[in-house]
Amino acid sequence: MMGYSDYFVGLDIGTRTVRAAVCASDLGGAELKLLGLGQVPSEGMNRGVVVDISAAKNAVRQAIEAAEA
Repeated sequence: MMGYSDYFVGLDIGTRTVRAAVCASDLGGAELKLLGLGQVPSEGMNRGVVVDISAAKNAVRQAIEAAEA
């Protein structure tokens, strides 16, 4: 199994959906591997603006957890 040196999370935070992608690079940094994707309904957003930071944070956390599962 290949070892990874760095992990990355990409987020798409929208009014309706929060998406997360978890990736890792190999020890040499030459390859990036997609480890998981997560998508959950958005919370705390209205027309592209954060209106409830706690709810938005919760949705981001859930999307990342879904990507890690």
